[in-house]
Amino acid sequence: MLISSLIFLPVLFALVVLCLPTKMVRPVALVLGLFEFILSLGLLTGFDKSTPALQFVEKISWVPKLGINYFVGVDGLSLWLVILTTFLTPIIILASMESVQKRIAGFHAALFVLQTAMLGSFVVFRTLTGADVFHDRYLGRRTPHLRNR
Repeated sequence: MLISSLIFLPVLFALVVLCLPTKMVRPVALVLGLFEFILSLGLLTGFDKSTPALQFVEKISWVPKLGINYFVGVDGLSLWLVILTTFLTPIIILASMESVQKRIAGFHAALFVLQTAMLGSFVVFRTLTGADVFHDRYLGRRTPHLRNR
């Protein structure tokens, strides 16, 4: 549940930032970015360095008939990419204080949506499962990496 929270909280943060008055956007965005970073440190404290296996795994079947699953987890590399991403977000917010003067809420909302996309790309596994089934079942052809099964 920690990984899903890390992935989807920035979308909620983006909506919050869009609803704020302009003067409140920067400080609230900074606090939310710092909160996300502190939350990501929970991955570091609970990570078992002695195993190369995926950890904090969340696997939920979305469309079982098509083999589409929600499957996320972290390994030794993606752990550091997640922490780096959440660490850089407050730094970007601080660095943009003087340079971003127009559409401040939109900038910070876009930054949080970008953070969601980046975190999601670092922790997702088997993204083509549904596409494989679609090709097999509906297009009548096999994807190249499935031909030898």
